[in-house]
Amino acid sequence: MRKLAALVAILFAACQTAPGPTAPVEAPPIATPDGSVAFVDVNVIPMTPAAGVVAHQTVVVRNGRIESISSAGAAAIPRGAVRVDGRGKYLIPGLADMHVHLEYFEDPDMLRLFTSNGVTFVRSMDGRPRILEWKKRIASGQLEGPSIVTAGPLLDGAPPVQPDNTVIRTAEEARAAVAEQQAAGYDFIKVYTNLSTRAYEAILDEARRLGMAVAGHVPRNSSIVKALEHHTSIEHLTDFDELIEADSSPVRGRFHWSKLYLAMKADQKKMVAAAKRVAKAGVAIVPTLVQAEHALAPPETLASWLKRDELLLVPNDVRKFWEDRVRAMSQQIGQEDWEVVARGSSNRMALVKALQARGARLLAGTDTPNPFAVPGVSIHRELDLLVRAGLTPKEALAAATREAAIFAGQEGQWGTIEAGKRADLVLLDANPLESIRATTTISRVMVGGRFERVNE
Repeated sequence: MRKLAALVAILFAACQTAPGPTAPVEAPPIATPDGSVAFVDVNVIPMTPAAGVVAHQTVVVRNGRIESISSAGAAAIPRGAVRVDGRGKYLIPGLADMHVHLEYFEDPDMLRLFTSNGVTFVRSMDGRPRILEWKKRIASGQLEGPSIVTAGPLLDGAPPVQPDNTVIRTAEEARAAVAEQQAAGYDFIKVYTNLSTRAYEAILDEARRLGMAVAGHVPRNSSIVKALEHHTSIEHLTDFDELIEADSSPVRGRFHWSKLYLAMKADQKKMVAAAKRVAKAGVAIVPTLVQAEHALAPPETLASWLKRDELLLVPNDVRKFWEDRVRAMSQQIGQEDWEVVARGSSNRMALVKALQARGARLLAGTDTPNPFAVPGVSIHRELDLLVRAGLTPKEALAAATREAAIFAGQEGQWGTIEAGKRADLVLLDANPLESIRATTTISRVMVGGRFERVNE
């Protein structure tokens, strides 16, 4: 992935000029001093738990906030407000991508890849000082981009999975690292695979003492049961093999490559029990299905991915890097093992369905910029995969709006369309509650009351 840091730096420049349906174009500027905007006669999908589509509404935005929502025939529109014709369109809250890797981004202009595709909030999973600076500048209005919460630099053991991970060998180093990240202003701690038991337990203890949330992977030397007691979220689904592996699995109780993709034999009853345990623990799960579904592919599938419209936005070098990485990984899979890979996809979908059915909190995240997870675009593919797993379109949309805001402790600020909340809004040409793919039909994106991008 280090090579990607250099390659992805040119992504935004290509996005400025590339053809295709997701290419961003500047929206007309807001002319009023207080940024007054009225979405007139629009269908509002507020994403509050009980509400569906509320037709024929006028939503007034002023000073970056939603000022009022009222029947189109009775709305009081401020004099001089910019009017946006909402007839036949649908207004939803801005989307949140709850698992991104901004450390691969060097140019802050690239953050607009997210907003141009309706993503107005991101959760960065491996922090850097520059990401903290971007967060501050966005919050103050000095930089355009999605609102950010960020982990500190990723905490790993020896040897680290990636060379730039922060290596923690002792309990003393663990406690010091947590304290340093809190002092630096990071929002939470992310733990990784190779942490020792002693270091992991010290991280959990110090984070609890300092009031820092812990998220991430389950270290190999620990247990998902412990993580469910201490994490606020578990990223991806791979670590669930411990709870759902079938007794008849020929690789039960030992490492096997299939478990990296949750592709060992699984037990549906154990999935249900695991989902109940997660729901009881109150831990959020970020499945990142879009990343897992694009990790391996036979040649014909890989060829079809390379023809996708959003790949027109990706420079040739990045596209080639993604292609080579997936091809290299896939060449290690024997012909007879593709059925095992397919079982992994089935297991992931079944587990997501079980988690949703038992009331566990699911959050939409993409692990962008992993292969074929185009920043901003990939959240729409994640929502589609969540629906394919068995969620309703509204449930999937909640995972990227209301539920994300609640998890972030910011439900009073964003995540639903209600008076007083930040005007992070996406205007669509079609109803996403009828088809989740309608989230791609973006007409306008508003971030903090300002039009960021339109798609043509």
